[in-house]
Amino acid sequence: MKFNNQILWAIGLLESDGYIGFNLVKNSTYLFTVKVSLKSYNIRAIYKLKKIFGIGKIHKSSDGMVTWKVTRFAQIKTIMLPLLELYELRGIKAYEVIIMREAVSLYESDTSWEEKKILLTELKLKSQSLSKTQKKQYLAFLT
Repeated sequence: MKFNNQILWAIGLLESDGYIGFNLVKNSTYLFTVKVSLKSYNIRAIYKLKKIFGIGKIHKSSDGMVTWKVTRFAQIKTIMLPLLELYELRGIKAYEVIIMREAVSLYESDTSWEEKKILLTELKLKSQSLSKTQKKQYLAFLT
């Protein structure tokens, strides 16, 4: 993927209006997600985002939102995370990328499923419990 102004635009949109995270689904697996949701009058931006990254699906909801979403684990691991780490996000999403990378490593580890669920749940709770100020302080500490 060429690092150009379009990629920078797409990553900026993801940093400002995106979601990077993971959730336990039906107590049987984890769903890793990178997505951007906008009002439907911004649908062109969502289609441009999909074209730039070349992956993901677009969903339109009845509440007037349109979402570009990547949930394929391999695409998140091999395309999205490396790209987001290369760009070095500056805001709260930088913290979410760090948490996602740790979650991906845990998910792929040889740890038992029950222990993975415990560790990933703790990681998710840790991420949710920190305030924006605490996350910013954590990021400042890393730089």
